[in-house]
Amino acid sequence: MPIGVTTAIYSHTVADATGATRVSLSIGDYKSAVLQVTGFGTGTIIPEVSYDGGATWYTTSVVDPDTTSSIEAITAAAGDNVYNFDNIGGATHVGARCSAFTSGPLITRLSASMAG
Repeated sequence: MPIGVTTAIYSHTVADATGATRVSLSIGDYKSAVLQVTGFGTGTIIPEVSYDGGATWYTTSVVDPDTTSSIEAITAAAGDNVYNFDNIGGATHVGARCSAFTSGPLITRLSASMAG
């Protein structure tokens, strides 16, 4: 799904954070969502989903654009990659959490679309 067709976008820089640093996007009736990771930092990004308005978060999988396989952690370094969330049916929010941080910046961009 190209970023240009999205209608809901949230962007955040993960600069020097570890642990509970999370960015999230309310997806409402949107059918699909992507996580874009850019920058020249190093860290681990965990894709997440919530079914209760963002109160409880669960690790979920995204599709790696290089291997087309499902992954539950993104080890980010230099580059610009877009990962499709595998399944957001019934979810109220999608998110990304920085679970390990070495250097930055890492920029995460969450986007949602009505396209399925």
